[in-house]
Amino acid sequence: MSLIHKPQAGVAQPVRKQVIQKSIYENPSVTLDLIAKICAAQPSNSQEDFYSRYRSVTYRLKDSTKQSKNNSSWNDSTANDNNSSSGSLIRLLRKSEIASLLFNRNFSKDYQESLNEVVQLLEKRQSTNYIHVVLAGGFSSGKSSFLNRLVKNANLLPTGTQPISVVKTYLYCNAKNKKVTVEGVNLKNVLVKLPTNVLQAIQHANSSNVHLASVLEKLLIQIKSSELDGLCFIDTPGYNNSISTNVSNGKTDKDTATEAFAEGDVLFWLIDIDKGTAISDDIEMLAQFKGKPKVIIFNKADKKGYQESKKIVEEAYHLLPKYFDMNEIIDILAFSSLDNKILFSRHHTGLPGLLSDIRKRSHKSSPLNRAKQNIHNLFQTEIREQEEKIMQISDRIRLLKGEKDTAYRNQNRHQSDNEGLIDYLKDVIKVQNTFLDNVVEVFNELCGETYWYSDKIININNSKWNTHDEINEKCSNLRAATNEREKKIDSILQNTSYYKDRILDNFVKNIVHALNQGSSKPSDYYQQLKELDNTLQQERQQREALKELLVRASKVYEAAIDAGIKYYLQKQSSTSLCITDKVVNIFDAIEQRDFNGFLCSFQDGVDLSICNKQGFTPLTYAVHHGNVAMVKFFLDHNADCAGLDKRGCNALHTAIQVGSKHICEMLLQHNSMLCTIPARLPNGQTQSIQDLLNQSNFTQWAQQALV
Repeated sequence: MSLIHKPQAGVAQPVRKQVIQKSIYENPSVTLDLIAKICAAQPSNSQEDFYSRYRSVTYRLKDSTKQSKNNSSWNDSTANDNNSSSGSLIRLLRKSEIASLLFNRNFSKDYQESLNEVVQLLEKRQSTNYIHVVLAGGFSSGKSSFLNRLVKNANLLPTGTQPISVVKTYLYCNAKNKKVTVEGVNLKNVLVKLPTNVLQAIQHANSSNVHLASVLEKLLIQIKSSELDGLCFIDTPGYNNSISTNVSNGKTDKDTATEAFAEGDVLFWLIDIDKGTAISDDIEMLAQFKGKPKVIIFNKADKKGYQESKKIVEEAYHLLPKYFDMNEIIDILAFSSLDNKILFSRHHTGLPGLLSDIRKRSHKSSPLNRAKQNIHNLFQTEIREQEEKIMQISDRIRLLKGEKDTAYRNQNRHQSDNEGLIDYLKDVIKVQNTFLDNVVEVFNELCGETYWYSDKIININNSKWNTHDEINEKCSNLRAATNEREKKIDSILQNTSYYKDRILDNFVKNIVHALNQGSSKPSDYYQQLKELDNTLQQERQQREALKELLVRASKVYEAAIDAGIKYYLQKQSSTSLCITDKVVNIFDAIEQRDFNGFLCSFQDGVDLSICNKQGFTPLTYAVHHGNVAMVKFFLDHNADCAGLDKRGCNALHTAIQVGSKHICEMLLQHNSMLCTIPARLPNGQTQSIQDLLNQSNFTQWAQQALV
């Protein structure tokens, strides 16, 4: 091989580059190193950070429950309760005597499930105080370029056929942000701090054949923007790009876009204006965002002009009512990404007006806020139910008081009536006894008189008319009959005494017992009302105590959740991967033989004409240090090898000076014209390649190579 030879006639030489800009992630080794660091990252916080602060706050509820005087049995049951993340309330509400008073019998279970949801959402590593705007549409509708124009950073998101949105990308706009920062969530749910140029690593996955997206669940980008403050844009891939799953994450682009819909408050749906109003294919996807506000954007309107863009927007305005409630459509507009402006708006609003409508119509309801609201509603619903039931019981007690008063009066009147009847019966019996005593007394008097007169008659007859035997006989018979009647009277008296002492007394007792044991006895009804009143009073007291407990618990537990979230987020810091965004000085990288640093230096572009203090250009400095890999990089990127540095030498001159045969061959294979370019000496004179060879110990090899 000859070092000095003439170029072939008629062969066009390629245009040489003076500036090289290249992503470091086109180098597989750089991407693999980043992947390894992402996978090895350890979390800065955990669920225990949330629960530790949560428990410390809920402990206050246990203390207040101890001191409550409303229901000692409930308080005793919770006084020594120290376990479970949900504190004493949840265990208290599981007790049967209290659980029976709850309208939602699954209260404790529902609370625990909602609490678990809060923790799970926390671990999704998303900021919550933003309005989430989903940016979606078909393939090649210009979503990333539109978003770059919207945030006024043309190079923020890479654009091209290989989108970065294969990973769900969240772009948070905040007026207080000082610079662009990029964080990622790896497959272990660890938040990692990433270099800002990592987006290009995803875009260049096909060229490097190393898929960084395979180890990332999502990307979180923070930018400074006063105009878009409080908005978070979720970038998604074109849903109709391909039906096959991505190598990076195992999902189709449609799956990734659909997942983002569930997180969005507003939808920006982009359509390439070249499609006109042929959006029937998009209707199915748009329908999944039903009930939420939408903005339909015909992008790349600069290709159509104002009149044609206006016509397309108007046609869409009349077409969409067939499929959607037009109250959901914030606006339909044509946007020129080239001019970064709204070319035509159906509602005649500019960007400030559009952003104002978005803020008014979206509810800023993040999944985490909705989960917290569910817990709040859980308590408030139960509190309202208890209040309503307490009111119902109070109304029943008021009505019952009137019934009790009536029953009490009826009871007293009934008792008085019974006592009167009994007294009247006793009086009747007494009268009857008196009457019977009088009859007996009269009869006894009659018998006594009969005995006296019969004795008189017999005595008279015996003294004067001793012959009246018949009369004596009659009188004796009369006396005998009177004796017989007297015996019967004695028997009657005995029976009357038994009747009075036993039968009548028992009769009176039976009547009294019957009166006191009647089924409709007013005193029984009054007693029943009294017992019902006591039961209602007790239930009202229990429900009031339960309501008070729920009110206190609602405040304490919601405060505990907020405290747990705050502490969790304070502990949450992205894990540094020890990767710097600082651009490496190319001369330092060459001198230190740091090939990765060398590659990093091209991230923002390297001007190949710049020289260091020693007068070397980057290429001649790489040759000077004999770094074949770096020289090859320059040649592979069609660097200008003929340019002279401040020393007056080009790459070939420098290779001869250091005696690098391999680099000489590489340079001449790359550009055969190099052998015709002389070096320029400090005194202004020139020096040919042959002169350089003669001055170096390189001559012998060169002479052999000339053969």
